[in-house]
Amino acid sequence: MRRFVLAVVLSGCLGQAAIAEEISPSKLGDIKQLMEITGSANIAKQFAGMVSQQVFQMLKTSRPDIPAHAVDVMNKELLQLFSERMSVPGGLTDQIIPIYDKYFTQSEIKELLAFYQTPIGKKAISVLPKVVNESMLTGQKWGQSLGSEIDKRVKAVLTKEGLMPTPPHGGAPAPAPLPAPKAK
Repeated sequence: MRRFVLAVVLSGCLGQAAIAEEISPSKLGDIKQLMEITGSANIAKQFAGMVSQQVFQMLKTSRPDIPAHAVDVMNKELLQLFSERMSVPGGLTDQIIPIYDKYFTQSEIKELLAFYQTPIGKKAISVLPKVVNESMLTGQKWGQSLGSEIDKRVKAVLTKEGLMPTPPHGGAPAPAPLPAPKAK
């Protein structure tokens, strides 16, 4: 069993090393520079904020007396943790680099570097996260506004296709029959 575990661990390490070796040092440097320019290095701050809020909400449910400034304390500690671990070997940065390598050629990365150093590129870096966030919120509200129509159409098409039984006497749909027990 120990040999199996050791083999799995080594294959994982060698797999990561193989990925890193496939990327030329020049492309690797360009990817790191692109990540720095676009603020990918600030992911730790975003993660810390998100995780702090989630942990605080869970704590608040079980401990309503927890003070609101606990979020700030947790955020500071989690930011420290994520910052420490982000750039260590095998950290998030090392895990993201192969993703850039997968989707962009080195010349495309160089073009992105050039673009993000222009005034409009710099604006895109600062504004696009806000555009994405607001667009997601708008899309969520839009989807919620379609909730009753979605419910109505899904029920109608499933009933039409015979995948949802029609309700007896105009009431709620009859429960689906339980599957027959399997023979052992």
